Amino acid sequence: PVNRIIAAAHAGWRGAIRGIANVTLSEMLANGADISCIQVAMGPCICSRCFEVGDEVASQFPASCVTRNLATGKPHVDLAAYLRQSLIEAGIKENNITMPPSCTRCNPSQLFSARVLGINSGRIFTFIMQHPLPA
Repeated sequence: PVNRIIAAAHAGWRGAIRGIANVTLSEMLANGADISCIQVAMGPCICSRCFEVGDEVASQFPASCVTRNLATGKPHVDLAAYLRQSLIEAGIKENNITMPPSCTRCNPSQLFSARVLGINSGRIFTFIMQHPLPA
């Protein structure tokens, strides 16, 4: 808000692992943002309880972001926690990060979820807006 620089990025697990958060921050900083002022708000995403993955995916995340379902033994990834950790390590203040408001899979009546409704379920449209400076 201080330097009037905004950005939006989408990260599934592949984008998260490939560093989309750091790439976005780098672009913001290159355009004059002050890392101490950057505020991050994550949109709805799948929660760790619902995000069951294979071992090949889970192995790409730090152990702190992976749990195992006790009944099935299958790994679950906390994608939002991974992104939060990445942002903090990059210099974003913990208090400047707002975690996702809800899980897409837990709330299919409110949010589209390909895991619940299939790949042709629809899409979520996210946008950000910067209010004009007062005249």
